[in-house]
Amino acid sequence: NLIIGGTIGGGIFFIKIDTSGNLLSSKTIRQTPLFFVDPRFSILPDSGLMAGAVVSSLPNYSSALLRLDKDFNVIWGRYYSYDIFFRDLVSDTSGTVICGDKTTGINLFKVSPFGNILWNKRYDFGRDVQCRFINKTFSNEFLIGGKIDNFNLPYFVGGFLIKADFEGNNLWSRIYFPGVPELFNSTNLTNNRFAIYSIHPYYNSFNTTMF
Repeated sequence: NLIIGGTIGGGIFFIKIDTSGNLLSSKTIRQTPLFFVDPRFSILPDSGLMAGAVVSSLPNYSSALLRLDKDFNVIWGRYYSYDIFFRDLVSDTSGTVICGDKTTGINLFKVSPFGNILWNKRYDFGRDVQCRFINKTFSNEFLIGGKIDNFNLPYFVGGFLIKADFEGNNLWSRIYFPGVPELFNSTNLTNNRFAIYSIHPYYNSFNTTMF
């Protein structure tokens, strides 16, 4: 089965379809007066979901995390007031790691299967950054990537990567410009290598780079 998620009217919707595209179930989650933006989700071993989103009650915003069962019913919800934009998440049996950004840095924090914060890390680049993805590697490390802007001369738009260990400690970080303008997803390969998908914001082009 395939699960699709998105936003509609300030809520989050989920649709489950079979391999032939037939609708199996659907649900929309709303929590007025909050607005959910740009949701992402991970499928858990029990077929439930861990869903995250930016939650806004203007002018304030924070990160939301919802634990759902296999029928998209909310088991619990948590709201984390770190004043960051939620971007992506990855889950396993030990918990969920959430990636977000605020001005010149990336925030990474892990919560338990019940939403309790286990650790919180920040990686500062000194430039405007936006996290686009977080993935877990075969070696139980985390790969975080996205876009970086330098608004002071010399102006540029580039991509960045962070590799962190299982506890969120920075193993290395790199800025790639101009060859890899904006990184937006990754795929694990054999021999601890990975492929990064990037997009050029000005030329409407994309490419794949192997690391």
